[in-house]
Amino acid sequence: MNESVIDLKTITIDETSTLIAKQKISITNLVNLTIEQITLTEPSTNAYISVLKEDALRQAQVLDDEIQQGKYRGPLHGIPIGLKDIIDLKGTITTNGSKLFTSSISEKNATVVNKLIDNGAIIIGKLNLHEFAFGTSSINPHYGAVKNPWGERYIAGGSSGGSAAAVAVGSCLGAIGTDTGGSIRIPAALCGVTGFMPTSGRVSKYGITPLSWSLDHVGPLTKTVKDACIMLDNISGHDNLDESSFNIEPTNIVANLTGDIDGLKIGIPRKLLWDECDDEIIEKAEKSLGILEKLGAIICEVSLPMMEEIRAVEKGRFRILLAEAATFHSKRIRENPKNFGRDVLASLQLGSLVSATSYLNAQRIRANLIKESRNIFSEIDVLVSPTTRSVAPLIEDGDTGAILSRLTAPYDVLDIPSISVCCGFSKNNLPVGLMFASNNLCENTVANAAFAFEQNATFEIPEKKY
Repeated sequence: MNESVIDLKTITIDETSTLIAKQKISITNLVNLTIEQITLTEPSTNAYISVLKEDALRQAQVLDDEIQQGKYRGPLHGIPIGLKDIIDLKGTITTNGSKLFTSSISEKNATVVNKLIDNGAIIIGKLNLHEFAFGTSSINPHYGAVKNPWGERYIAGGSSGGSAAAVAVGSCLGAIGTDTGGSIRIPAALCGVTGFMPTSGRVSKYGITPLSWSLDHVGPLTKTVKDACIMLDNISGHDNLDESSFNIEPTNIVANLTGDIDGLKIGIPRKLLWDECDDEIIEKAEKSLGILEKLGAIICEVSLPMMEEIRAVEKGRFRILLAEAATFHSKRIRENPKNFGRDVLASLQLGSLVSATSYLNAQRIRANLIKESRNIFSEIDVLVSPTTRSVAPLIEDGDTGAILSRLTAPYDVLDIPSISVCCGFSKNNLPVGLMFASNNLCENTVANAAFAFEQNATFEIPEKKY
């Protein structure tokens, strides 16, 4: 086998899968290189809670043998993937980033894990996160803070911080995260990678510890839009074990990535999702609009009264999240409160105070807003805005609370697919994210718009700090 030299910091899933299919690199070698990259970067990023070296190498040998026999499972064959550590992997501990789960070994795989393995992916390890996925910083009191690959003094974002950081430094080629208020897209934006939140129900949540079961989404983090689509195509689809799973075929996004957005109608909710952003964020986002317009997109400002209502009832969203999280953790709150981090415990205790009337009213309002949101996309195809109001804050500033989720959370409430891509860097060499969103189940539309931008955007990329 003619081994190609690869740089894990820059190579994509798409490029790696081509090398594997053409037998230009062995999967065993790829896994060894990935383990070396984890060893090299972990002291700085703290992205992993556990590394599954032996299991990964055993699986690599099996998959190498299959390639030799002419058996190729597809673009994830032999690709090292990391799991946010709220996702069950049989025979391993799902810590949830908590002291409360240090000895409970999972008896089954989450459905998303089975899909990854069936399609040839190699699970390389379990990734660090904000405790119980309940925060936007990934400053974890039990496993340490995940550090931003562009500067270790800065947060990686959360709650899927380890997933974004690991992809950014090349210690895995792709990762699975979850998103309840921005937990895929926020760390993607702050770490300069791609994060794709599909419509809830596209990807099974079975075997994944919930934060808020009515707001949770599962999706990939990768270096590029195409890589994210490759992953989503391979993990989506109906699951009888998940009541919220759509009984529809898996996505087929990669086949529809044309990059052609001529005539695409892009709505800009400037007064709502742009007005609170830092100047350098707005500058990068405005430049990005120019790129989209040159590609033939029709840019127009839109007024979103229903979005304004979401803002007006922002506390309602938190009532849903807090109440559902507190319900899930009620026994642990009573019996082991000292084992929670202070920020998470405070939120859960607050959730315990949400009344049934308040919770049900918030859900009623949300249902009405979802119906209204469908009307937006009768006039436009895609919404575009910055992903976060600012670049990554300093770790020393502590948890960012709901500040970082201000622009992302509305799309969780409305349950519409959304994707964040890098659109440049700040004066401090920190990534800036641009967010695309489209109608419910319109993953093809939102992905193609983001893909078109990514293929045509040019900006200087600084050296990572480590």
